[in-house]
Amino acid sequence: MNRFKQILKRLLLIALILLAGLGVGLSGGIPIPNIGKRRDKSEINNESVEAEATTTKVTAALRG
Repeated sequence: MNRFKQILKRLLLIALILLAGLGVGLSGGIPIPNIGKRRDKSEINNESVEAEATTTKVTAALRG
């Protein structure tokens, strides 16, 4: 009887793991949160690149 209970517990544990894996597979898992520092840094870099490009165009137009 004890051996039967051990086998039953292991089968239920395996079934639980399979159901959890199936649930993660269907839902796609947990999304990784974005870090706010990276967003701020990229926005600053993008603006500075755009400002440099605008300055270069204006300077070239003034020169002729």
